[in-house]
Amino acid sequence: MYSAKPQFPRPSRQKKIPRSLKIRMTQLSYLVIAVSLLMLINGVSGEEVTEISADLVAAPVAQDEEIPDFPDKKLTPQQARESLARGIGKFQGKVTMGPVGGEQTATQDNWQARLVAGKIAAEIVGRFEGENQETLYHSKIHYDEQLGLFVMQYAATDGSERTEHVYSDPITGRTYVRAVAPSMPPGVSLRHIRDQGEDGHGKGKLQVTEYGKPVFRAKFAFQKIGPVDEQEFEKMLVEYEQSMKVLKSNKLTFVPYTTREALPRSHDGKEVQIVFQNDLKKAVKYWYVEGEENELYGEMKSGERRPQQTFAGHVWLITDKDDKPLGYFVVGGVKAMAHIGPVKPTGNPD
Repeated sequence: MYSAKPQFPRPSRQKKIPRSLKIRMTQLSYLVIAVSLLMLINGVSGEEVTEISADLVAAPVAQDEEIPDFPDKKLTPQQARESLARGIGKFQGKVTMGPVGGEQTATQDNWQARLVAGKIAAEIVGRFEGENQETLYHSKIHYDEQLGLFVMQYAATDGSERTEHVYSDPITGRTYVRAVAPSMPPGVSLRHIRDQGEDGHGKGKLQVTEYGKPVFRAKFAFQKIGPVDEQEFEKMLVEYEQSMKVLKSNKLTFVPYTTREALPRSHDGKEVQIVFQNDLKKAVKYWYVEGEENELYGEMKSGERRPQQTFAGHVWLITDKDDKPLGYFVVGGVKAMAHIGPVKPTGNPD
């Protein structure tokens, strides 16, 4: 299991981000978490070491060869058991990632994976530590005999949630991942593979394309450092559950939209994260309200959840797909959920 830093777009206090780039970053922000969903299957074996060679991850992401598509193959239950067993233990890893042609960031992660008794399944807890950011996460993975694949469900204290299909080739050991939910934005595709080196290190790479053009890349390295520490596993799991309770207990008020004049203006406070949750039975758009303008950041399908980095005092307008206003949120000073619920929409955004 490997967790990588989500590249959240954020409204800037001073430097204005071009609208096209903001929309693209928003589309890709939740895709980056897919880096976190490949590490359990076919995990690293060999000698236990405590340091990852710096040259594996220090350099910027290169223009790698084309990553193959997810294969049309299935695993037998025995093959699934063998693949799953190799990924059990205590792990550490590093990743370098970023937009093609843009700045690359290096991050690190520590996680543990243990088998679920009586099933071809496992449970993972971990802690991502990046640039001024810490995220706890919890994943469950199980073998689906009908699909002949692993199904992995991921949730994190930054509000991210994903479901993935995973296939581990029993001959080559190469592992592939395919996003299931949330679905990819129109024109966006994700390819992700992982290989294990003879030296005991695991390596992998990810590429995101938009209408055939590469827009995001990542490469990572990881290794097994020991067996599962059950006491430490349970402690981290409790910490994760408590953090999720805090996130879900903090809720922003969804204020019905009336007129443009009544819509508050954004002002800058401290940087904070919110998590949009679309509880409506239709897709919505979310816009940053900046002065007399609304800056479109993205679109969410029904039931989708989307983390968003912002600042206290910022105003976020919610509209339907036809740009008809539904309501808005005013960001507070703590991480919080922003539930988008039923309201009576009026008018159009300016």
